Amino acid sequence: MKTRDTAFGTDFGGVINPGGRGPDSFFSDDFLKTPRLSNSFETLSALNTVYGNEMYVVSKCGPRIQDRTLRWMEANNFYGETKIAPDHIIFCLERIQKAGICRELGIRAFIDDHADVFANFDTLTTRYLFGPQSAETMISARTLGLIPVASWADVRKLELEDRLTR
Repeated sequence: MKTRDTAFGTDFGGVINPGGRGPDSFFSDDFLKTPRLSNSFETLSALNTVYGNEMYVVSKCGPRIQDRTLRWMEANNFYGETKIAPDHIIFCLERIQKAGICRELGIRAFIDDHADVFANFDTLTTRYLFGPQSAETMISARTLGLIPVASWADVRKLELEDRLTR
């Protein structure tokens, strides 16, 4: 499973798919209709190209949500639009396991919507904290060296547009 040390990873729930609760959420009976977050597929496709097809989704969830995630990806043409290979979708049962998975895959940049996930990472060079966060979370995020990104447009700017000017 080891690749080179320039891979990029992202969480799924709250980052690619909004998750949430309610009648039109990922946890409802109509979970296949849950929309993707704006610009997520387009940015993931561009990142996958830049990172030489070394783009991974690393998500913590149990078997039921794993099945829903894979079904949602298939129904929403995730693989076709992002060009991320199906075997680059990795699941774990505990958040703390994400660090070991990223280490094994050579992932150096990662996006997650939970700041506490990053406390266990020792190999990341870039840590993106995705989405709206509380003031308290932002204070601890700075301590962990996280880069707050409110949207996929922010990720695109930092990883793709700014990268060209470095």
